[in-house]
Amino acid sequence: MRAFFGLVFVVVVGVAVAEPSWLYVRVYRHALPLVQSQTLWLGAGTTVERKLLAPEQTLHWQLLEGKTIRLTQSRRVAIENAEEPLLRTLVVRYDGELPPVKFCQFLMAHHPLVEYAEPVRRQRLLSTPNDPLFSEQAYLQAIEAPAAWDVTTGSSGVLVGISDSGVRITHEDLSAAVAINTGEVPGNGLDDDGNGYPDDYRGYNLSWRDDQTAADNVVHPTNGHGTSVAGIVAAVQNNGKGISGIAPGCRIVPIKATPNATDGYILFGYESLIYAAVRGCAVVNCSWGNEDQAPSPIEESIIAYAVARDVAIVASSGNGTSTQPMYPAAYPGVLGVGETEVDGRIVPGTGIGAHCKILAPGSGARTTGSASDADYTYFSGTSSAAPMVSGVVALVRSRYRQLTALQALEHVRLSARDVSSVNPEIAMLLPGMVNARRALERDPFSTPAIVPLRTELRRLDGAVVQRGAVGDTLQVFVHAVNRLGSGSQLRWTLQVIQSWGGETDAVSVLDATVTRPTVAAGEELMIGPFSLVITRAEPLLHFFRLSVSGRGSGGADYQDVALLPFYPTADWVTIEGDSLRLSVGDYGWIGRNAGSGQELKGEGLAVPQLGSLLYGGGVFAVHFPTEQVRSGIEGDALATDNDFVPLTIVHDTNWSQRVLGDTTNWRGTAIGITLDEQFGVLDRSTIHLRTKLTNSSHVSLQDIAVGYFFDFDLAPSGDSSTVSLLFQRSGACAEIMERTSRDPIAVALVRSNEQDAQLQCAGLDASYARVGNFIPERKMESLRRGTDLQFGSLGDKSIVVGARFAGPVAPAESRTMDIYVLVGRDRTELRQRAEALSAIEYRMPPEGISITPQPAAGDAVAAICPSAIVGTPTQWQLRTLDGRSIGEQTFATTPEQVVVPLSSVASGVYVLVVRSGGVLYRQRLVRLR
Repeated sequence: MRAFFGLVFVVVVGVAVAEPSWLYVRVYRHALPLVQSQTLWLGAGTTVERKLLAPEQTLHWQLLEGKTIRLTQSRRVAIENAEEPLLRTLVVRYDGELPPVKFCQFLMAHHPLVEYAEPVRRQRLLSTPNDPLFSEQAYLQAIEAPAAWDVTTGSSGVLVGISDSGVRITHEDLSAAVAINTGEVPGNGLDDDGNGYPDDYRGYNLSWRDDQTAADNVVHPTNGHGTSVAGIVAAVQNNGKGISGIAPGCRIVPIKATPNATDGYILFGYESLIYAAVRGCAVVNCSWGNEDQAPSPIEESIIAYAVARDVAIVASSGNGTSTQPMYPAAYPGVLGVGETEVDGRIVPGTGIGAHCKILAPGSGARTTGSASDADYTYFSGTSSAAPMVSGVVALVRSRYRQLTALQALEHVRLSARDVSSVNPEIAMLLPGMVNARRALERDPFSTPAIVPLRTELRRLDGAVVQRGAVGDTLQVFVHAVNRLGSGSQLRWTLQVIQSWGGETDAVSVLDATVTRPTVAAGEELMIGPFSLVITRAEPLLHFFRLSVSGRGSGGADYQDVALLPFYPTADWVTIEGDSLRLSVGDYGWIGRNAGSGQELKGEGLAVPQLGSLLYGGGVFAVHFPTEQVRSGIEGDALATDNDFVPLTIVHDTNWSQRVLGDTTNWRGTAIGITLDEQFGVLDRSTIHLRTKLTNSSHVSLQDIAVGYFFDFDLAPSGDSSTVSLLFQRSGACAEIMERTSRDPIAVALVRSNEQDAQLQCAGLDASYARVGNFIPERKMESLRRGTDLQFGSLGDKSIVVGARFAGPVAPAESRTMDIYVLVGRDRTELRQRAEALSAIEYRMPPEGISITPQPAAGDAVAAICPSAIVGTPTQWQLRTLDGRSIGEQTFATTPEQVVVPLSSVASGVYVLVVRSGGVLYRQRLVRLR
């Protein structure tokens, strides 16, 4: 066993399926000595199988070995930076009883050397020469491959990695196309070339341990997916057999990423990208992906590493019908490919949207099969479209050796043929169809390739916002980079379209064009401002469609289009601070919400290194005399029967305000209340929520309660948790949810200084309450019993905390309570933190500090102090939204006005935090330069 810098590990679960599961695990830097000495122990039943990136695979090692590598200084630094996190990541086999997710959580919670761990996600397979089947390869004519071959059929020095199920390398049309690693002696069990992969003579089998086969056995006994992909890329030409590949002069490197025991998914897909980079592949094809996931930090770091090592990554955009992102196609630096018929008509069901950047005629493609060495088959799906693009990228990298991987991808994309005329209904959504002839005839640096990276929305006062509301005028800025040649006479046009490609009346673009005289090669730029006004509430996904026209350095015509996701009036926002993220809905929900069945919205409560721990939840209120119950747990902008409506929606990112008013509908009559809620991220594991209930009716209200429901999921399955009362004291009580000693812990704390407040803490079971099935009678019960309602057995649990105000509450009179949500790994520590919070008071705007001017354009602002802290000792701190301190000051006697210097502070949004004894004040500060 060898390990270095970080660890990725593989877990085998004791379940009915007798196949291993795998995890990626990353350790801290200070763990390196233990890793290097092979004394790092992860627990019973663990075996560190391999390093995700071995030291001998690094650039530094190769230079020490005396290899000649010509790189610019910036390129060398980029590679070394990309290598660093992978050197701290290992692959580990685990033969214990816990499922992979649980074991990952255990390691992150209890192993002092583990920085991050996650299961390896299974990826779905998306499936005139004399070659006798050439006439059946209509896709070759559709992409003008024969004309491209007049320029080049590819270079044997350009390697294309086939990351897939395996390749039948003895096939009559593939055997001569397989790249030979001349530095390796086949079958001797040694790593002759020192690249960290023994016996990778004709590719590599990443699953050889599971298969119990040789490392160079890249053939899958039952799955021919990879063999079909390989044939499209580089089947041998003019051999009088079968078909012709798109890049027949290039060579393929089979990378088997599917164990023999599994027939329908890719397990080692991301590891295959590392091998492709180490092996020197110019292109790697990924005809696989996963749309049922959020972005993974480890997967993203692997992509970044491969790109830094100059690998052009091509991936399927998916075979679903939605515009939901498919990974890896949606990762930055990857070219996502959708599928068409040979005439360019889009194939129903292909994944389109922002992650689909080029199309290829993959439907019914004639290619090599795996049933025998002379088998040929038909192949469809984005799995067959992606290798067509990979083949063209290989031709481009053969002809234009000076292009980097990202430049080659952009050049191929810009060379695509417009197919909007045969797809009129979705023309606004579609990129072009790959064209090999144009890619080889067109000068790559004849035009720019301006690639949007992200969008930024600003109000007219310069404040950056996540979203707008009806009537808002917003400015749109697009951060971009130019990957290719210089350009001039640039003109961008911004449109807003619906997710299915149609026009929208929810947005009116006021300033649709932006011009720029020139752009330099390699320049990073900000495009904007465009301006728009939101004319109608529309919470569904739309796209910014950004088109550009201009001239290249030699006068060549430049045209391009990009799609960027946009929600005109999203009915939720995600607040963030110190890397912790919480999604909050306008109509009362917190965490996640399925709403009216359109799509799952929100990120839950995303905690660094612990994952998303809150499935759903929200606020509800009870008026006991009339038994009226008002709930926002399932509130949604598309619903017509919400119990609460937003009077003020959440806008800002670190502290936020939501004001709700209750309404009358078929479920019941309005109580006559408003709820003014202020959300704040205190640190990377604590959320603060201050709620003020106000009687908005004309009569006094007696015996009214407000509660918050939290459906925490401490593990993906959500089951086998326990809930119990953590503590109860005067003015505060806290409920705790635990699972096992290896899982995260969640605590919900309520405190109130109101004299008539009766605090409520309830631990519930899914049979009693869950999102979508928390009936009014049980909501009432959860806010009536004090701390007595506790379901202590194992199960899928949830928590309710709140306060019952005996009253009376007169018209316009208010009651206030504070809710804290804490997450962590240690019960004792969480209890101590909760007890400390129960004794401290946080002041939020508008009770606290006021700042003028706002936004701040000068070198300083004045902070006006509330009378409560004037003359007292205070500690002041200016923080970024992720919690980093960028300035501190202490006063023994606080003046009425404090000057906060900003001369060295960049433009952005910050938080001013002031501590005065047991009270903490927070205020947002917007800086413009």
